[in-house]
Amino acid sequence: FCRKATMAGCKCSRHRAFVGVLSMLAVANTLLLWTGIVDSPQQTAGNTLLGPTVKHTHTLRTAPPPRPPRPPPPPPPAANGFELRARSGKSRVSISVNGSVVYSERKREGSDQGRGIHLVVFHPGTLRITASRVFDTYQPIGETELVPFVKTLPAGRIVVCTVLDEGSFSLQEKGRRALMGLGSTEIGWVVVSFWGGEEGRPRNWSQTCYSFGYPHVLLHTAQQRQQKQKQAPQQQRQPDAPAAAMARAPQQQRQSHAQPNPRHSNRSRCSNLCSRSSRDTVTLFFKPHTLQIGKLNWRSTWAMVVTVGNPASAQEVLHLAPNLETWAPDAEATAVLDNSGALVTCDWSGLMLADQRREFCGRYDGFPRLCSCTSPWQPPTPASQQPLAGLEHVPLAIVASNRAAYLMRTLRSLMNATGYVPDAITVFVDGFHEEPLALCRALGIKAMPMEPAGEKAGRICHHVRASLSAVFGLNPAAEFALVLEEDLEVSPDFFSYFAQLAPLYRRDDSVYVVSAWNDLGYEHSAHDSALLYRVDSMPGLGWMLKRSIFQSELEPRWPSHALGYDWDMWMRMDAQRKGRTSIIPDVSRTFHFGKQGVHLNDYFHNLYYANHKLNKVRAVRLHVNGMEARSYDDTLTTEIMAAELLDHTIDPCVDGFVPHKHEQGVKLFIDTSTKDPYETWVFLAGCWKIWDLDARGMYKKVWRLWLRETRLLVIGSTSPFAKAKPSAVKPLRKKKPSS
Repeated sequence: FCRKATMAGCKCSRHRAFVGVLSMLAVANTLLLWTGIVDSPQQTAGNTLLGPTVKHTHTLRTAPPPRPPRPPPPPPPAANGFELRARSGKSRVSISVNGSVVYSERKREGSDQGRGIHLVVFHPGTLRITASRVFDTYQPIGETELVPFVKTLPAGRIVVCTVLDEGSFSLQEKGRRALMGLGSTEIGWVVVSFWGGEEGRPRNWSQTCYSFGYPHVLLHTAQQRQQKQKQAPQQQRQPDAPAAAMARAPQQQRQSHAQPNPRHSNRSRCSNLCSRSSRDTVTLFFKPHTLQIGKLNWRSTWAMVVTVGNPASAQEVLHLAPNLETWAPDAEATAVLDNSGALVTCDWSGLMLADQRREFCGRYDGFPRLCSCTSPWQPPTPASQQPLAGLEHVPLAIVASNRAAYLMRTLRSLMNATGYVPDAITVFVDGFHEEPLALCRALGIKAMPMEPAGEKAGRICHHVRASLSAVFGLNPAAEFALVLEEDLEVSPDFFSYFAQLAPLYRRDDSVYVVSAWNDLGYEHSAHDSALLYRVDSMPGLGWMLKRSIFQSELEPRWPSHALGYDWDMWMRMDAQRKGRTSIIPDVSRTFHFGKQGVHLNDYFHNLYYANHKLNKVRAVRLHVNGMEARSYDDTLTTEIMAAELLDHTIDPCVDGFVPHKHEQGVKLFIDTSTKDPYETWVFLAGCWKIWDLDARGMYKKVWRLWLRETRLLVIGSTSPFAKAKPSAVKPLRKKKPSS
């Protein structure tokens, strides 16, 4: 291999490189064996675990420890007790009480539905399920929703946790702490030994970055650490703070590895150093004597039964996966519990609908403010029992499913809006789900279960049609109906917005629907709460519909649930819209907070909905004058002519392309004569961080929005308003790069 080898070494660069690689691999193997995580799937999880210092061990681990023996079967239940058994697995979770299955969920092949941690709550006296939630902790949204839910559980409730498929990938410190607070000892950390130092006398900190290649070790001696600490205030020193953390960090910060800063806590220490690791790197911080690593990891199975407020009652079983490609065997936890405890009731004698609230709160959990004994939330008293002028005999239909927590947020925002009238609202529940129906009874809201049909999009399509048919059928005098979905928060002027536009909708046959949603209305692209637009679409997400349009046009042609159509996309088709336009606000009157659905997940919501702007002003006088079709065209023409022309030779994606706070507004002409007429607009929308999946929010190929508090008009070259383009200007043409 090397022709220039001598007794002193090899002068061949290729051979020296080869020897160097072998040396690094040898060091990696030795360190991985010392730390005992050679086969740990946690290397890919990237969790950040900071916990209290636990008892040290002195046994050097050279291989994963053997699986503990299966615990002996529990004793038979007492006369006033019951046996609760929870099972976790790759494709199914189940919970049984005294041998009868009361909860079961299977994971469909090729679907993520049901994946994650299933948390089921039982009432200790009645053994009824008071809450059941699925937290997809494979995605960050799971932990975001898990932590606040666990905090709402009252003492005495029985909680069962199981994992279906995978539940550790995005389960970070907060989620693990929440579950440990219930009583888990298996979800947190395990202690293994490590070299260097005696128990209670750590000599130094070490940072080890385990990547898929080899480990890089940065050793910080006690002298270096003490010298750094002298520069920090006494109250900020934490020499013996917990020392275990795992994190993954952005790719662009992969080269530099700085020493820990004693001024920061260990959490900051971890984030500072781990942010300089590669995305595929797991960074560990540890005291020389102990190393703490999360137990629940990739494709583990875990089941736990515990009583809230009594962590010592926890019965749990955890099985670890043998490798990254294989799931752990099913885990089953069994507990024998006593159900002879007295039922706790609250004194709500002074509240309206106290009996209904007591019934609801005794059966369901997850509503801490509504069910608080000390400071229960009360619906605000409406200023008037009469609807606003313009909304007489206009009912509101809420299209709902079995998501009572979402429905609660929607109803609370409605109760806070000016013009709220409880009798005008009906909640149509898709299926016979008792929890949302009981919630409506506790709040004094009418609710109706609707017989479901179809699956996924087809089922939703059927439910929307059935709800529209029912709301017009129940209100024969209604000329219009308002439509909301259960995961929409409304603005304080929600009813006022529609009341001001109802007269225009009544007399203008060119209006398809009136919507409270602006597809382009983000925090940085919407500005004027009084401004209105016409758009060639049907935005939905809070809208008003004419009875005549629904009963004579839409209802007879509504697609069958068997076709699996998305109802809103069907309503946007030219065959249904027939050239009519919708009226929308510049600043939306609804906010889409739901993060889980048939077409939605946490990533998609954060990208396209989380930054949407919601009007917060209670009294807004809309610019209704000039919104008729002919007047609107004249006004738009005047506005385009008065706007200043942007420099079409500058990259529209650069910062400063649109001037800040320009008084007259600016305009930009784009090419819409191509095979895909909207490719340039989609490109611009991506640059400006607004909706860019398709072309929305336009009127006759003119888009109106705000950037940097400047009114911007984007005019397509084939728009009738393109006549305002100077002959010397070449329309901008861009193409969105293919993914």
